[in-house]
Amino acid sequence: MPDEVEVGSPIQVSGTGWTNTAGTAGSIIAIKLDDGGVSTTLDITHPDTGAVQANKTIYGIVKAAADGSWSATVPYPTAANSTGAGTWAAGQTHNVRLLTGTLLTGDRIRTEGASFTLVAPGDPGDPGDPGDPGDPGDPGDPGDPGDPGDPGGSSGSISVTAVVPEGGGRAIPVTACCRCRSTRAQRSR
Repeated sequence: MPDEVEVGSPIQVSGTGWTNTAGTAGSIIAIKLDDGGVSTTLDITHPDTGAVQANKTIYGIVKAAADGSWSATVPYPTAANSTGAGTWAAGQTHNVRLLTGTLLTGDRIRTEGASFTLVAPGDPGDPGDPGDPGDPGDPGDPGDPGDPGDPGGSSGSISVTAVVPEGGGRAIPVTACCRCRSTRAQRSR
């Protein structure tokens, strides 16, 4: 799911439908960059216990509300706040991995993610791309004025939504939304 994030900008992630197995509480979500290839040098604390996480590949942690909705912002990886990131530069592709199941008793075990491409600050993207927010020909684009699905132009964000239908299979629609482009993909398990 290609998406774009501006070099140097904080990475915003959000989702809905992230509840525990019983559906009675929000999940606690561990956020990793490049599948754990980037480690933070900052103290990341558990939202319930306040304990500093020893696993430094957990780049952020967020607790979903009881309805499963959540949002978090993690810092752009630099030499001052992380190791293993090298130099993230425009044109590179990276990913955000979201995991649940180990930070909260009774939580649903899941792993989801979204990839993104880094763009130079102020890069407007290709105006002919139907995923561009200003392209009126893309009715589902979250940046289009008047689009009922518009999340308010959440610049630099990646949104991952988990949906668990009744009876049988598990469908997970994944929406990656960012500054310049929006990508929507449906995966079934």
